[in-house]
Amino acid sequence: MKNLPISREKETKTQNKNSFIIVSSVVATLLCGVLHASESDFDDKKGTLDVGSIIFDGLIPPRTTSKLKSPLQEADKINVGKIPGEKTFTLDKITNTDDQVSYVAGANKDSDTKGYTLKVVLDSVKGTVKPQPNKNIAHLIGGLSINKSATDNHINLTKIPDNPRSVNLYGGVSINSNANKNSVNVDNIKENFHPEIYGGYSLNGQANENKVTIKSLKTGFKLIVGGKSERGDANSNNTSVNDLEFASGELAGGFAYQADAKNNKVTGKNIIGKGGYNFIIIDGGVAGNNANSNEVYLTDIKNIDEIVGGSSIKGEANDNKVTVKNGSKIQAIYGATAEQNNANSNEVDITDAKDIESIIGGSSEGADANNNKVTVKNVNGINESIMGGYSAEGNAYKNMVDITSSNIAGEIYGGNSEDKNANKNKVSLKISSVASSVAGGSAKYEANNNILDITSSNIGGDVYGGYSNEGDAIHNTVNLFHNSGRDITLGKHFLVKGIIHGGLSDGNNKDAITDNTLNVTGKDLIAGNIKNFDEVNFNLPKDIKTNDVVLQLTEDKDTVLNSVKVNPFVEQGKSQAIVKNLKPGEKIYIIKKASIDENTLEEKQTIDKDLEIKSKELTKVTKSIVSEVGASAVYNVELNKDKSNLYLEVGEPEPTPTPEPTPTPTPEPTPTPTPEPSKPIAPKVNPKINHTLIPNLASSHVVNQMSDLMSDNIPNIAMLDNNVSANTDNIISFGYIKGYKSNIGKSDTDVNGAIVDAGIASRADNVLMGGFFEYSYADYDGSINSYENDGKINAYAIGALARFDLTNNFFIDSYAKIGKLNNNYTLKGYDNLKIDKDSTFYSLGAFLGHDSYFDSLKLTNRLGYAYSNVDGYDLDINGETLNIKDISSKRIKFDSIAYYQANTDTNVYARARLIYELDGKSSTYAPNINKTIESKNKGFSGGGEIGVAYDIKPLSNISFGVGAMGGKIDELSANLRFVYGW
Repeated sequence: MKNLPISREKETKTQNKNSFIIVSSVVATLLCGVLHASESDFDDKKGTLDVGSIIFDGLIPPRTTSKLKSPLQEADKINVGKIPGEKTFTLDKITNTDDQVSYVAGANKDSDTKGYTLKVVLDSVKGTVKPQPNKNIAHLIGGLSINKSATDNHINLTKIPDNPRSVNLYGGVSINSNANKNSVNVDNIKENFHPEIYGGYSLNGQANENKVTIKSLKTGFKLIVGGKSERGDANSNNTSVNDLEFASGELAGGFAYQADAKNNKVTGKNIIGKGGYNFIIIDGGVAGNNANSNEVYLTDIKNIDEIVGGSSIKGEANDNKVTVKNGSKIQAIYGATAEQNNANSNEVDITDAKDIESIIGGSSEGADANNNKVTVKNVNGINESIMGGYSAEGNAYKNMVDITSSNIAGEIYGGNSEDKNANKNKVSLKISSVASSVAGGSAKYEANNNILDITSSNIGGDVYGGYSNEGDAIHNTVNLFHNSGRDITLGKHFLVKGIIHGGLSDGNNKDAITDNTLNVTGKDLIAGNIKNFDEVNFNLPKDIKTNDVVLQLTEDKDTVLNSVKVNPFVEQGKSQAIVKNLKPGEKIYIIKKASIDENTLEEKQTIDKDLEIKSKELTKVTKSIVSEVGASAVYNVELNKDKSNLYLEVGEPEPTPTPEPTPTPTPEPTPTPTPEPSKPIAPKVNPKINHTLIPNLASSHVVNQMSDLMSDNIPNIAMLDNNVSANTDNIISFGYIKGYKSNIGKSDTDVNGAIVDAGIASRADNVLMGGFFEYSYADYDGSINSYENDGKINAYAIGALARFDLTNNFFIDSYAKIGKLNNNYTLKGYDNLKIDKDSTFYSLGAFLGHDSYFDSLKLTNRLGYAYSNVDGYDLDINGETLNIKDISSKRIKFDSIAYYQANTDTNVYARARLIYELDGKSSTYAPNINKTIESKNKGFSGGGEIGVAYDIKPLSNISFGVGAMGGKIDELSANLRFVYGW
């Protein structure tokens, strides 16, 4: 009686990686053998099960068929749990020595077997010293049915002694029906045994939703599979492994030899192969027909030969996925393999791994491999190749490879077809090193519409948008990105040692140029050369500057291009591109031919080879460009070319024409005047500089607001002073709060602020004198020439006030103060430049006034002069030091206040005011243009205020007022005053 073992031979890279196991041994062994069961809970059920008629037919798909006589026909006994009504049995020993022996918790011939559990806690296992072919195998089964289903049966293995005997485990087995939802659990088995493990097994039916769970196992197994069927489907099975050490064999989610294997899954952690000459395979799903939507998810694995998401012989292998995190020493990883049909939409995701030979998203020998994807991140050492999709005889379309922060020794292909076309594939390479070549698509015939994205990477070989042996390679796009300098550290430089091709064809008279496009974004990129591009676009970064090189070509050969466009960075909403500090005589290189030192990436020497641009229009700048030199100067920038280089430079002025000789009647000719030399290039004024005027203008306005609050309230202090009785200490304290919202003339500057004043005053004869402290906070924003800024001002001051009483109700009010302010603002036109400046300020004022009395009405009129000054400062912008000059305000002020006494405690007042600003000029000196930029703020403002004052007997009052102004300054305000005498 033969036991036919499962085997799977290791194949070379040119052989099919999806060969099926040569012949199944499952049914031929699990129910076989003379069963000598001396254990008391099991009894012989051979006669009841009637196994003599079982014939195995076609167990070697798809190439051959075989009819095998069932080994059950030669068996003496089938041991089955015998306790009536009991569905859980425990097996503690196996006494049979040399024969194949089987233990089944529950078995039926013509009815379902459901809900049985075999607990395996073996103290001893008898057996010969060495496993014998076709003998010495112990088969442990949860539930068995010959003609009906085996459902929800289980085996739990928790103990087995170290022995050389093979022990096979089956959660549930059905010969002629389905084996679904069965399970095998193996927990903490460190001893060495040689099992085949099946969650569920069926000969003629389906094996679905079965599960194998392993927690810590050391073995030299042949096969561990969630669910397996010889002729039916094997779907939605699961194999979960944690801590597995093994020598050789196969770990699978689902096996279906002649049907479909779908939605199966293998999850594993800490799986270690013993290495050597053994062959280890991990499959999500294996099928004779379709293998779709299977998955393998592995972490912390080592010494694995092959990992496959889904594997099919005759059918398709679609939508499968492999994920590996932290793996090493892996020969090959496939999202899916299909021998005769398509392998589409499969995926491989590898993170934190090393020492992998090859990765393929989807592989088909006889049909197409489309829409597959490989993602690689933080992987060190892929030695042969990475392919998104591979087809030997079909097409490879729309596949993708995405690589980040990895070191790759082998080649990279988005899609690869050996006998047909590779179109619309994509490779994305970011911060990685590739020792060999990179191709978006590689094919025997068409290699069109492929895309390469390469970011800050190092490539030792050539780069191809599309590569064809015998066809066209057109409509391909290569995108290059880099903007982080030339540091030799990986990710901080861009280097392609070979040639970057838009397309390349080895065929005669084939097109490898049409509509191939190179897009270069950034600067400091280095390549050997660029070739076979119909259009080259350079997208310049915002920070490009003098002497920068966008693309340096190091090969000592000519470069021929059809069309070049330079696209400078343009801020959203702007119509002009800006480069910084490009001065006359300086260059920014778009293409520069010069060799480099590969160890340092520093330029060695220029290369005297031609840079030819075939387009009739030499080059095209898609936006106008200007150079901002410092803060104030602007130059026009042109795109020019010499023999070997393409560059930006400041435009030369028109040459001064040579004067015509003046005719003369004398016979002596008049000498031709010497031509005047070309004038130096004169810059234009940068319109941005005007918005540097706003912050000082806002500072001056805040200082004036503080001065106005004090000057406006001297009459209020004087009113209370007149009511102070002679027997008091003649001391007055006061406090004021004002809030305002202002808009200042041409600069369209809005200032919103608040002021707090506090002080004391006292009279001596005809003079009222006092001192005060002020604090003000304001925020502001403004715009000039469409360039905006905003800021915040904090100001502090101390000062003195005085009223001098004259005859006939005339008086003089005056004040003087000095303070500090901090102006923290942002110049948005200069790339949101943050400025924080402190300034000293001072102000003073004097007013001649007169009080008139009419019964319950008092009228106070004042005319005076107010002066303030805020110190300037130096401001560095783009290497130019601007001088922000002092700003002085000189104002003539008139106000008239009418007080109406409504009753003994209440006065209603109305104020009218008129202000004329004589100066208020904000100015900035710019040395690069030798000019002073000014904002003149002369003009009238007028308005009024109404309020009420309430006397709090005997020596204090409180008042509240609201006001408005218009003209040069528009303003709304509100104030609260409190005066107290004691």
